[in-house]
Amino acid sequence: MRRRWLLASAACFLLTIAFICAAAAAASSDVTVLRNPEQKAWTRLNSSAESLYAASTDGNRQLAYQAAQQMAAILHDGQVRMSGALEGWRMVEQDVQSLLSKLKNGQSTVYWRALASRIKLTIDAAWRIHQGIPSSALWLQYNKVISEDLSRVRFAMTRPNKEGYETARAAFDTLSQHAERIMGAALIMRGYQSADRFSDSIVYAERLLTAGKQGELTKRLADGALSPVEKTAAVLFAGNNQDAEEEPVLAPIGGGVPHRWIFGLSALISSMLTYASWRKYKSVPYAILSTKSNVQSGSPLFIKRKL
Repeated sequence: MRRRWLLASAACFLLTIAFICAAAAAASSDVTVLRNPEQKAWTRLNSSAESLYAASTDGNRQLAYQAAQQMAAILHDGQVRMSGALEGWRMVEQDVQSLLSKLKNGQSTVYWRALASRIKLTIDAAWRIHQGIPSSALWLQYNKVISEDLSRVRFAMTRPNKEGYETARAAFDTLSQHAERIMGAALIMRGYQSADRFSDSIVYAERLLTAGKQGELTKRLADGALSPVEKTAAVLFAGNNQDAEEEPVLAPIGGGVPHRWIFGLSALISSMLTYASWRKYKSVPYAILSTKSNVQSGSPLFIKRKL
């Protein structure tokens, strides 16, 4: 029994040492992340984009201005320009400056909320490229949204009357808004060529839709206007093999492992195991020995353990 107590104590000691080593490794990893200027810049940039988007949904102009200022400073440093096409970074810089201008002029949230959404999607796309998981970018979820917009426009354009045109016009305006919202992310992830073709197809479809205002909305016109949009959208969203409704679960940037908690829990567990072993050792001072004859007679032999 004494050997068992010693083994339990040794196991607790080794477990504590293992937890301390793991905590030290986690702490070292945290320090490395914090000392990496690029990683710190990415952390601040993502945080600013999240704050800006939250401020746009809440209508908080002061918080939005602070977040936009911080983003402008980070983008000016150039420490995060390591992932994605340059055209996308240029657009997000222009969007941030435009948003700051609107806020300075006292414009309401309606006039800069779309910019905040586009900035968030663009920064997210760049971050996913930097992480090596571009297929999980948020803007790719708009593949299904734009497909539904196109279906509504096509259905409305098959009604050759004024009501059909008005319905198609409203649906197409929604499509255009969604296309504008993802343009920065599309530029930074797909480059200028694919994004520009998609944008041009939207402009072309709008012209044909305007030409059909005088009751000339037909199936042929719908096919001619929307087919280029569908084809360029398919190219733009190519490579999206992940379910758009499921966003991947990512660890917080630079979060690391809470080594203080690991050390505290390991010490607590070790203390409890040691105390339980000691109590068992003190409460059962006798060992039970039995011989073949004792077992048959049902009379076990008790002897005191050596201390």
